[in-house]
Amino acid sequence: RTAPRGEKAPALLLNADGTSRDDRIFTRDDITKSSRFSFLRKKLPRGTVLCYTINKYCYYITKRGTYMKLLVLDGNSLVNRAFFGIKVLTTKDGRFTNAIYGFMNILLNLLKAHEPDEVAIAWDLKAPTFRHKMYDGYKATRHGMPPELAQQMPVLKQLLADLGFVSVSCEGWEADDILGTLAAACAARKDDCLLATGDRDSLQLASETTTILLATNKETIPMDPEAVREKYGVEPRQLIEVKSLMGDSSDNIPGVAGIGEKT
Repeated sequence: RTAPRGEKAPALLLNADGTSRDDRIFTRDDITKSSRFSFLRKKLPRGTVLCYTINKYCYYITKRGTYMKLLVLDGNSLVNRAFFGIKVLTTKDGRFTNAIYGFMNILLNLLKAHEPDEVAIAWDLKAPTFRHKMYDGYKATRHGMPPELAQQMPVLKQLLADLGFVSVSCEGWEADDILGTLAAACAARKDDCLLATGDRDSLQLASETTTILLATNKETIPMDPEAVREKYGVEPRQLIEVKSLMGDSSDNIPGVAGIGEKT
């Protein structure tokens, strides 16, 4: 049962090493391993402590400051989805706004749904990356950014800056690399990381601390390691090997002849 509204949870009694001295207090790991609290399984965020009182009320509270939830947006991936997914919109003087409108809707919906502590937006740069230097054909078949979208990019980035959002980019690297770097940093700190993108390449980053919020035409699908295993039959890190064998036509990367998703 949940505690009556307004009733405070008992104080946490901890030993010097941080372990509990009160058998009414259970950490998130204790909860997920115990059938006693199976009704709470998979519903608790990281940093949650369960307080089980003598009168059999259950409290679960999040210790703010213990874990951070970082939301990272794949800027280029999501702005392209917004641009091509929304009909052309313009201001009275003819400036295009559909990508700006669509991106801000995506961002606001993510903030409402996940309530992150911090937000970062990763962007590609025009400069060649180390992948272009390794392979001349990398993304060679892709068309350039439509001018109607290019006109909106400076306005969108300035709007995000004015609203206090942090944009991250690095010459020689892609937004994908920034997503991976921030996910690894969160894992090292045992923080939670949400990666919002439409690029399935990012599924290789799914882990105990990282969830991919995969944008599709109809909905945003949370992909954790269990979801990746169910969908593809492999561990998230094994998707690197799968892509290496299959190749990636969207990036103009050849694979092994005769090897595809089914084989």
